[in-house]
Amino acid sequence: MLTSVINSYYINELNEEQIFFSYSIINYGYEEAKNVEVVCILYDENDDVVLREKENIGNVASTSIVYKEMYADYYVEDDELLGPGCMIVGCDNCEILTNRILEYRELLEKYTIE
Repeated sequence: MLTSVINSYYINELNEEQIFFSYSIINYGYEEAKNVEVVCILYDENDDVVLREKENIGNVASTSIVYKEMYADYYVEDDELLGPGCMIVGCDNCEILTNRILEYRELLEKYTIE
């Protein structure tokens, strides 16, 4: 069983047109999770998605925590109020914890469907 935790997003000081998301994946299960896919988003003060990035992070060992970063090209304006989020959207042989909770499933559909 997998879940994700967003730590934050940061602006790359060497390239201000690039940001990166810092997040963790937690595997509570006793089996390695294979082909884990994660979507990270930025949403604005109106709850509109302004950036959506998806990547396959590979496998996550059983009973482990993995700290990851995902890079994306996006320039953040000085007065822009943004919120980050990273969610697991798929894996070959695991259960995603947030799929058990209706409110999270609705958020997943709202923010990750392309």
